[in-house]
Parts: sequence; C-alpha cells; structure tokens
Amino acid sequence: MIVSSRCVATSSRRSEISSVDVAEVGPGEVERLGRLIREAWDEAGPGAPGWSGADDATIAEISTSEALLSRIGGPQQRMFMATADGRPVGFAATRLMEGRSIELSGIIVLQSMLGGGIGTQLLEAAVAQAVEEGCLRIEVHTEVDNAAAIGFYRSHGFDEVGETTVSFDGERVPLVVLERHLVESRDPA
Repeated sequence: MIVSSRCVATSSRRSEISSVDVAEVGPGEVERLGRLIREAWDEAGPGAPGWSGADDATIAEISTSEALLSRIGGPQQRMFMATADGRPVGFAATRLMEGRSIELSGIIVLQSMLGGGIGTQLLEAAVAQAVEEGCLRIEVHTEVDNAAAIGFYRSHGFDEVGETTVSFDGERVPLVVLERHLVESRDPA
C-alpha cells in the first residue's frame, strides 16, 4: 500500500512551497532518497541531534541504493519520503517489532525546511501505515538532550516511558524511549 498525505506549508525561514506530499518509498525512489539522506547530512553535519554515531562513511554506506532497497517494501521495514514541489525534503523509517508494535527509527527533515509541518506529515504517514497493519503502539528513541525531538513527539501524543543507552563505534549515547498507543486494546471478555 502507498500511504500518501498532502499539506500546504509556508515559512519565512525558507522559500515558500505550495505543497508537501508524503508517500512510501518504492524501488524507483531509492536513488532520490539516497541523495536526500546525503543532503540532510551535509546540512546537519556531525554531532547534530538525530544523527548520533553517524559520520561521512556511515552516511555513504546507508544511502546506497542497495542499503535502501533492503529497508523498503514492508511489512518488516518501511521508509516514507516527503517531497515539496517535487523535491525530496524529509524521510521517516519504521521497523515492525514484536507484540504488534512498530518502531519509528526516525524522522529527518532538511534543516532548511524545518517548521513547515513536514515532520508531522511523515509521522502521520507512518502511523496510518502502522494502524492499517494492526499495530497497537509506536515507539521512538531519541537522544536525551534532543529537546526539539522530544517536544515534537510529546506534542503528537507520545509519552516518555524510559531510557536506554546504545553504543555507536564505542561511544555510548543515552536515549529517551517514547511511545504512543495507536488504538485502544479491547478486552475480549
């Protein structure tokens, strides 16, 4: 299934755009997605929130068509791409977990496009797909000091449920775990 949503977004911080489309990435879109990942990395750079553990070599590796083809086509893993007036400007990735849950591996929007609702549209597409697949909750991990991301997820119904630590090339990074229930579970009795 292709999930698609559209919003109108404008901001004085960047050139005006007339529309944003979000769709699940198919095989024909992986080269564009790879270029978007590299562009987002170039804008944000090492040490930017949301890019913990990344470096130029990692970005070069994960943005190849082969790597991206292995992350699309669901239901185990999906990627969604936002385009503004046809130009890729953001993406989100999900991974199916045990227990009818889905992990939002992340949302990345070009720094030059922040504040126009693109992250919200990407989140909504991921949630719609998860609900369609019968998932009951969505979980996301982000750096404990990434106040912008934590605030974004809280404003979209996520609650903090714990903390964890991951290691990237020997560097330990503390993460906050947030979750959002997608549908009320029903008591079969």
